[in-house]
Amino acid sequence: MTYNINTHLSIQTIWIAVIGLIYSSLAVAQEDSTVKHFRESLLPQTSAKWSVTSLTELKPYLQFGFERKIVDRLYFNCELGFGPDTDFNDNNPFQNYLGARTRLDIRWYFDPKDNKDIIAHGFIAPELLLKYEQWQQEKWIEQAGGAFAQETLVSYQKYVWGINVIAGCKFTPYKTPVTIDLLGGFGVKRKIVNSDPNANNFWNFFEGFDFNYSGHFPNLVFGVKLGYAID
Repeated sequence: MTYNINTHLSIQTIWIAVIGLIYSSLAVAQEDSTVKHFRESLLPQTSAKWSVTSLTELKPYLQFGFERKIVDRLYFNCELGFGPDTDFNDNNPFQNYLGARTRLDIRWYFDPKDNKDIIAHGFIAPELLLKYEQWQQEKWIEQAGGAFAQETLVSYQKYVWGINVIAGCKFTPYKTPVTIDLLGGFGVKRKIVNSDPNANNFWNFFEGFDFNYSGHFPNLVFGVKLGYAID
């Protein structure tokens, strides 16, 4: 596997275009909406979102999305995230980094949707996670059958997909279009990591804490999302 700058640029362009399309569609929907700026505390039919906690991760993501009512208390939630290159200094272990991911879930809200006195709406949902990442790291690599170790720049590509069960609460403060999602959950994910050269057996003092290898892993989910009710 060779680190591909063209792949970096093409995926970045596609992700930005998709996010732009989603938000242009939401903007049009908002223009046509008759909802008042100071709305009653009901579950909105459509809302735009921003994932606050995605910016606090080891490799930060700019992650946006939308939620749309399907029927009754059943809602569809979609989020797209882009991880920009944060190689601002020589101490950053992730050089020439690119990340892109999608989160999809179908939410069932427990409380009656037409009760305007409820401001905390509990939900449960199955969630699908898809992610792609590529980056470079300086690593100590064993050479000549382990006779000596040499520091080299290793290129990585990682593909991840997983299934989670999440539960949480959406807050819809009275007479405001703002929404707040608090959620958590657990599941399992599958990672496929390709590296060039193959650095699965690299030599360094923190080998036990390296997670850049393929396999199945448990997955914990926690999120805080700010939203804006469109209708």
